[in-house]
Amino acid sequence: MKRRNTDKQGAMAAAVAGIAAIPGLFGRRRQQQSLDAIHNMIIEQIRRAFHGNPEVKARLSKIDREVLEGRMSPTQAAMRLLAVE
Repeated sequence: MKRRNTDKQGAMAAAVAGIAAIPGLFGRRRQQQSLDAIHNMIIEQIRRAFHGNPEVKARLSKIDREVLEGRMSPTQAAMRLLAVE
């Protein structure tokens, strides 16, 4: 049984070494993670600014109700809220 574990470990080590040998793989992943982090921060700031807008806060409950009651489509609701200045 000890031999079997050693074989598995050897196979895993070879697989990891093979992946690590792909030029730039980890560097490209780090770059993509950095871009994802930037985009996530932007989206979060936009979300906070939108929901922090007093006029949006005042109108959101009413518009939500209208959507739930079928008097307004989700698209119309979003467009109205996004038009708030």
